[in-house]
Amino acid sequence: MQSFEWGQIQESQGRRVWRLWLIDEKIDENQPIFCAQIVKHNISFGKSYLYSPHGPIFRRGIIGKIAELGDFLSKKREYFSEFLDAAKKICQEENAIFLKIEPLLKSETHKTYLLETALKKSNKEIQPSQTIILDLEKSEEELISGMKSKTRYNIGLANRHGVKIIQCGELNKERYFEKFWKLLGETSKRDKFHLHSKESYAEILNIKSDYFKNELYLAVLDDDVLAGAIINFFNDKAVYLHGASSSKNRNVMAPYLLHFEIMRDAKNRGFKKYDFWGISEKWPGVTRFKQGFGGKEINYLGAFDLIIDKRWYFLYSLARKIF
Repeated sequence: MQSFEWGQIQESQGRRVWRLWLIDEKIDENQPIFCAQIVKHNISFGKSYLYSPHGPIFRRGIIGKIAELGDFLSKKREYFSEFLDAAKKICQEENAIFLKIEPLLKSETHKTYLLETALKKSNKEIQPSQTIILDLEKSEEELISGMKSKTRYNIGLANRHGVKIIQCGELNKERYFEKFWKLLGETSKRDKFHLHSKESYAEILNIKSDYFKNELYLAVLDDDVLAGAIINFFNDKAVYLHGASSSKNRNVMAPYLLHFEIMRDAKNRGFKKYDFWGISEKWPGVTRFKQGFGGKEINYLGAFDLIIDKRWYFLYSLARKIF
């Protein structure tokens, strides 16, 4: 979500995007060591908030060089403070109430230095702070043996029923997308969650580069689409972004085979991780489904807010609780 292409997706939906880079000449005078993509979200009364999903992030391989400068945590705190100063200026220019960040950090040590800046811990997350990640560098046999017995059984059951998995490329792309959109609508009504616009999902599939791609997979039985998933492929990771399933033929367990074949495809293409993108006690059924595939549960620190306008922040937070 910090990729340039993800920013393009946000821009295609009418949101303004900033990309901030921090350079420390003591480490590298030509390349940023720290960056953040920030997205503007408009709310009522001409107000807005800024959001950095899964950011800010440090450049790969740079942590060791930072440590060579001395007090490692002190330097990271310094970089975060400089970032917050720059972000605060943007907030003030854009009439933003606050900035929300959700960096992919895990340790309490990181939490300590974040709270030593101007940030406040927030209990309102946009992206889930818990997820499950499977190691695709394991052999297929190891991956299968790491699954719960019920998951293995359901994968086999879907196979025996004749469920087929389609990786939807450019051929018949629009037809497959229409089927997925219809399935999303059914799923949102059944499970009572909010959908983005149809154009938003279409744009997610349209924007791509040599390093970034979102692909649609469908589980089909005869002429019926029983399940679908949009998967992001970026760097060494495949990430489950959006999913849908039909109330029809639920006994054939199509979603189990769908994810197994996605994992297999990602592994064969050289990706090292499969991220199930969120678990929570608020979603017990979805969480049990994802846990059945094995993998490692990851707990990130969650959301932190930089409050710009205390009065409006209080009113906005109160409205979120009520509505």
